[in-house]
Amino acid sequence: MYKELFKEIGRRFLSPWNHPPFLFYYILSIIVLGAIGIAGSVVEVFNNKDMHLYYISSTIGTYFITIMAVSFADLNMDNEIRYSKAMLLLSFLVLIITLGLLYLSYSLKNNYSFIPAIFGVILSHTVWVIANSNDDKYKEKSYDRKVREEANLKHGVKW
Repeated sequence: MYKELFKEIGRRFLSPWNHPPFLFYYILSIIVLGAIGIAGSVVEVFNNKDMHLYYISSTIGTYFITIMAVSFADLNMDNEIRYSKAMLLLSFLVLIITLGLLYLSYSLKNNYSFIPAIFGVILSHTVWVIANSNDDKYKEKSYDRKVREEANLKHGVKW
């Protein structure tokens, strides 16, 4: 069962990259727009000599925990997961790890705070991709193809 579970996770991680809407949404919404708050704190740190660089890692922590929370909900509400109980338990484990990374991002008061922050970003983005890989709103079907499929279902293939 574990082998199949990790195959499913791998498939869900690799499959959505062939869909341009998924890729564009991921880059624009999750990476660019999501990171605007981080850019704001970078500007704030560099404009204020009294602020330390580790302030940026706490902002990164806020960014990745938000992505993880949404991804956790999306993943565990997906009806197409084959091993939903195992995925639920695994996602709880990943959520606990992410909370630990968030704690370290906030509590370390030196430049080492960037290490858990970066791992948190990588982990949360990975879970977001896995959670949203099967979502039809990120897959593009031509309008004509969609109408034909609906007509075939409703009226039969020879319609």
